[in-house]
This record gives sequence, C-alpha cells and structure tokens, in this order.
Amino acid sequence: MHLYPAGQIRRNLRKARLNANIWTQKELAVRTGIAPSIISDLERGRRAMSPQWAVKIAEVVGVNYGTLMTEYTEPMREE
Repeated sequence: MHLYPAGQIRRNLRKARLNANIWTQKELAVRTGIAPSIISDLERGRRAMSPQWAVKIAEVVGVNYGTLMTEYTEPMREE
C-alpha cells in the first residue's frame, strides 16, 4: 500500500475540513468511517495518509483527491 508523507497533507486536511464546516475531527471521523484517532494523527502529521483514507475524506469535505493530496490554497474561513 502506498502512503503519502504526513507533512504534505497535514495542513490541507485541516483547511479542507474547516472549509466544509466540519468543526471537529470526531465529526469528520463519523462522516468518513475512519477512526477518530487516525483523523487526529493525520492532522498532527503523526501518520501518513493512505489513498483509501484520502478518497473518503475528499468526498466528505467536497474537494477532489488531488487537491487534498497536493497544495490546498483556498483560505480558511474566518469567523
């Protein structure tokens, strides 16, 4: 199984989650079926992203797979 470097997607994942109005890692975990501990590890850069997780997360947050795995440049919303 190919894994993507943790640092590459760490900020992308958080930005995409927040831009999708998914305010907690737990909510993203429920929507994707990925364990909350894995979501936490991904956002902290402690775990590498698998393609399967990336596809599930991209579908839920409304970005394409390539955007999530490369440079995600849409600014974070300010409340």
